[in-house]
Amino acid sequence: MNRVYNWVLHAIHIAIIIFSMIGWLFVATRLYHLVLCSLIIFSWFGVGIVAKKPGMCLVTELQKRVWKSMGIEDRDGYIIYLVERVTGKTPSSKKVDIVTQIFFFSTFILSICLFVRQI
Repeated sequence: MNRVYNWVLHAIHIAIIIFSMIGWLFVATRLYHLVLCSLIIFSWFGVGIVAKKPGMCLVTELQKRVWKSMGIEDRDGYIIYLVERVTGKTPSSKKVDIVTQIFFFSTFILSICLFVRQI
């Protein structure tokens, strides 16, 4: 059953990543993009700070629990896991965090500006 949970969490992760990167592009999805980005920020800075893990992603935490039960080595984060899987190399955790945050906050700001402009 853990394999099913693992694949479901992979699908959720990838859907979140793709939508957070391109959801702002389409007028019809901008509100949903803003909601998703707000939930991500809440996870990173709300739940993460309360749990004493700033930047914590709830989906990643679930994925790590599944990995642990499957005997899979823990990663610093899901993006690092993806980079390792695609390139075969282990990237710098700090660099991945910086690039992730630059992309995320850039698209979030674009989404806010475009959404406000359309109303």
